[in-house]
Amino acid sequence: MNIIKSVNRFPLFGLFIKYAGVGAIGTIVHYVALITLVEATSLAAYLCSFIGALLGAIVNYFLNYFFTFKSTTEHKTSAPRFFITALIAVIVNTGLMYLFSHVLAWNYLIAQIIVTGAVVLMTFEINRKWTF
Repeated sequence: MNIIKSVNRFPLFGLFIKYAGVGAIGTIVHYVALITLVEATSLAAYLCSFIGALLGAIVNYFLNYFFTFKSTTEHKTSAPRFFITALIAVIVNTGLMYLFSHVLAWNYLIAQIIVTGAVVLMTFEINRKWTF
């Protein structure tokens, strides 16, 4: 009950909660692809993460457009902006995953959890202010 009062009192917080919830769905898609590809192929973890991030971005666009931001912006405007933002996020994600999992030899799942947190904060602000 307290979280509902907080969401109503702080609309930006409520929007972030929706964004994070939608992002969790995209993240599940990302992680399922990452784990499946790492375990089933000989691709490096950072490449598998790249593929998973792309799949998650597609899911996130539609969920954010219709649910989180309830956008009325035409897709021809919002989609390119979203995917530019997603591309930046994928580049940041892939670069950090390469650093943490390949160069520093961290466990790929621990690395991905840390990277995901950083990317979520970055993309929320970009999408809120520019995309939708």
